[in-house]
Amino acid sequence: MGHALKAFADFDDCYNRAPDASFDGIPFKVIHLNDLLIEKQATGRPKDLLDIDELTKLKKDRNDIEADWQ
Repeated sequence: MGHALKAFADFDDCYNRAPDASFDGIPFKVIHLNDLLIEKQATGRPKDLLDIDELTKLKKDRNDIEADWQ
């Protein structure tokens, strides 16, 4: 697709893992949380490194909720 990411050699692989979403009937892709964490780590900017802590907490909370449903 012509986009570059630091952590991924192939944007298309990342794009294919992205879940579909929609807002007001407009479809779009959202980067998978695991890919977002990997990309933020690879970028290494201070604000991205801070985001990793919060995103990791969200991921844990989401995993805990999914485990409760099973």
